[in-house]
Amino acid sequence: MFCPSCSHKIAVNNQNYCDSCGYSFNVQQKPVSIISNVHRAQKMQLDIEIGITIDRTASSIPFQIGIPLTLETILRQISLKTNNIKCWLQSHGDLDFNEYPILHSDGSLPEQAIEDVKKIVYAGGGDPQENHLDALENLINIVPWSSDSIKARGAIIAFMTDETKRPTKSGLTAKDISKIIKERNLLLYLVCQPKPYLCELINFCGGMMLEITNSPDPITLQMIAGQLSSSIVFSVQNGSSVPIL
Repeated sequence: MFCPSCSHKIAVNNQNYCDSCGYSFNVQQKPVSIISNVHRAQKMQLDIEIGITIDRTASSIPFQIGIPLTLETILRQISLKTNNIKCWLQSHGDLDFNEYPILHSDGSLPEQAIEDVKKIVYAGGGDPQENHLDALENLINIVPWSSDSIKARGAIIAFMTDETKRPTKSGLTAKDISKIIKERNLLLYLVCQPKPYLCELINFCGGMMLEITNSPDPITLQMIAGQLSSSIVFSVQNGSSVPIL
């Protein structure tokens, strides 16, 4: 038998203490905890302004579960990286049937936008093509984007189904809308069906496209939302005018 404290050899097995260092064999030793400093990543201080537009026509009915779920996951992921978020949530319909854009959240916190998107009613519209370009034009005009790119950056997240009508009622093409987005130093993210003119819009302004779904796999959705939120934050931190993947 050896002393666990000094390794001295103990001659008598039932001895209660070490005759070399005095260590008591009857005392139950408490485990020692090692506490190390844990590094916690600081949240970004830069303001992020998020303009959101959602197609509320009947074309979106097949996606009415996936849209709020996807938006909630994206906003919560972004919130993990910064506290300074303001959201403008708009829904858009078919202008040919007098279905004008509705502003549901006006500079609100993400939690409010998450609640507001759940109240959107999907109906209306008259043909497969939708006024997506008009919706983007309206959203760009109503959000009070900051002109100071050092303190704040803006991003647009648009949920769109089917192809877009073109040009806009004011005569703007996808290329024109893209030019405005780039001039405003905004980031564009489309959650949509990959239609030709929507792809053209993304290509013109260097945006990012995610395919819309009504039943996103939770793991895949978290991964996509994490990728998108990381893209927004990383692009903002690096002053990029296009999303960095």
